Amino acid sequence: MKQLTGIVFFISVIALLGCGRSKNEDANKPLGAQIIGFKWGEITVKEKNGTIRRFKDCTINEWGASEWDWSVSGMKHVPGILLNDVRWVTDTSSDRVIIILSKGVDEVLQVAPETLAYLQKAKQDRTIKDYHILQTEKAIKLYNELSADGEEVVGLFHSTC
Repeated sequence: MKQLTGIVFFISVIALLGCGRSKNEDANKPLGAQIIGFKWGEITVKEKNGTIRRFKDCTINEWGASEWDWSVSGMKHVPGILLNDVRWVTDTSSDRVIIILSKGVDEVLQVAPETLAYLQKAKQDRTIKDYHILQTEKAIKLYNELSADGEEVVGLFHSTC
């Protein structure tokens, strides 16, 4: 009887931990929004509900995507991504969020110094898990990998220059 109890306990622990499975191998948990296509001037997103949408620039998280309208914050390539373009992420996400900012295909889009300082402080204060500032294709690849691994990730993507 002791041996049977031990086996049941062991199997229960394996089931609880999901031993040997990645976070998204569970058939009941669909992947979040994924970037499924990219070309100059167009980012194609498949949202969690299966909807396919196309954007020039976009913000994306596990649930879906929306157009990243630079005119809302007054953003331009220089000084680059402004504090208000990322502050909403920290205001609406958990401390486990990973933020990905894309600098464009040719890395013309900069990040304003106050935005970079804000992200560094947020990571140091543990109000975000991490942040990455990358060239667009590299940013897309990292976003999709982290999302597929079940991480809470938000990306701001620029599809040109």
